[in-house]
Amino acid sequence: MRRAICAVMLITATLNLKAADLIVQENGATGTYSSIDSALTAAAPNGDRIIIYPRSNDNYWEEDLLISKSIEIISAVDKKKIELKGNIMVFASNGRKILLAGLYLDGGINGSNSNWKTEITIINCHIREDVNLYDFHLNMYNSIVDNELYFTGGNIIGNELHYLSRKGSTHGDTTTIMSNKIYLPDLVYNSYDISKANSYVKIINNFFKFYYNFPSSSGGGYHKLESHEFINNTIIRTGGNKSLEIRLGYPKIHRNNIYYRSSYNTGGLNIGYLNKTDHDYKSSNVGYLNAVGVSLINASFSINTISGKLNSGPPKDGANPSYIYYDLDLTRGDAGCYGGSYTLDNYFPLSEGHSRVISINSPDNITNSQTFSVEALGIDR
Repeated sequence: MRRAICAVMLITATLNLKAADLIVQENGATGTYSSIDSALTAAAPNGDRIIIYPRSNDNYWEEDLLISKSIEIISAVDKKKIELKGNIMVFASNGRKILLAGLYLDGGINGSNSNWKTEITIINCHIREDVNLYDFHLNMYNSIVDNELYFTGGNIIGNELHYLSRKGSTHGDTTTIMSNKIYLPDLVYNSYDISKANSYVKIINNFFKFYYNFPSSSGGGYHKLESHEFINNTIIRTGGNKSLEIRLGYPKIHRNNIYYRSSYNTGGLNIGYLNKTDHDYKSSNVGYLNAVGVSLINASFSINTISGKLNSGPPKDGANPSYIYYDLDLTRGDAGCYGGSYTLDNYFPLSEGHSRVISINSPDNITNSQTFSVEALGIDR
């Protein structure tokens, strides 16, 4: 029997009570800073917070930032992103922690002197250009990246992304890619790779939308979505002129996924490098390559190709019947990215505010003799 459980949650906030708040404000009072860079220069080596107010008439702050200290840079106004025109360069160092929250960045973010013990957290930001943070520990939540995102380890949760590449780490960390909407643009060839090398990679409840027009000289291409756990994802292909193969890297757990090709008139979609299946579904026009002894459930169903939401068909209430995959209404879970506890409905539409609980980790189940422990990540401003 299920019981209602009341729990006291310890919210792990990024706020450092001993840190100084440095205020950036155009024409501000004495003691404030007239630019972000001047506040960054004045900040202590570890733990200060830069709070930025919008410029008048919604003008951009125009400056490049070089970050070589542990710092928090956040918007002073909840539900109002600070518009910054420029690029951010992060210099790595053991134990360095950087938080960016509530920024609209007309530029990109790059890392220098890469070091996986440098932790960068990005919350509620919109980044127009590339984010290149290979060999950094990246946590990204509730954000949009219009261009390319390169990373190695961390947590990529609840974002809208237009390109994602993970390069193998040598540090044995865990990487979680969960509850994102990920779109791949046209005219990209064999470049959308997520590697599971030297890390434990979990890919859970994501919506992957592919639309490829490969070069006319090519016979098609492949893209790697490698992981150890590949659960409740929806992969669709809505167009393109050549065959596309998705290489999954033989995940240890492959469960409750949906593979959908919207039309026979598009280029082919094949699922490969797979040897396990558990309540996984495909439309009849999806094929296999390099799949050993598996048989996805061939079913007739329809999906909203914009949102990724299942309209109808056997995948609805068709997930593995274990209660750990139940939907939020405590009925049997749906397959695909809107099924289970990490449904995209928890994350989309993206919130405009950054003063909120971003992510919660809790056990899938407990017994009467266990303590219910919940860990949450949030920011208070």
